[in-house]
Amino acid sequence: MPRLAHTLQLATALLAAGAAWAGWHHHWPALAFLAYGTFYGGLLALGAGAPPTCCQISKHSNGQAHGAGCTRPPLPRRDTYRLTETERDAFEEITAGFDDRSAA
Repeated sequence: MPRLAHTLQLATALLAAGAAWAGWHHHWPALAFLAYGTFYGGLLALGAGAPPTCCQISKHSNGQAHGAGCTRPPLPRRDTYRLTETERDAFEEITAGFDDRSAA
């Protein structure tokens, strides 16, 4: 986790402690201010720990799609399905009928 995220987490913890103290001593305006700062600082700390996105399309598609000018290198191909010779023959036999346009 980057240093910024740790700093924001520390600041959020201090704001939460201040909000607890203000609530205990019935300082309601201070409690409201510190509670808001705690909430906002927590959101910033969560965002600071996230890896940067490569382009706006990636940002809005949770990394599933990338724009044409995206600088992110392509992922290596991950073929996790390897067929044995027997399985490949069985697959070819099953799919051979798919090219046939006649009724089954």
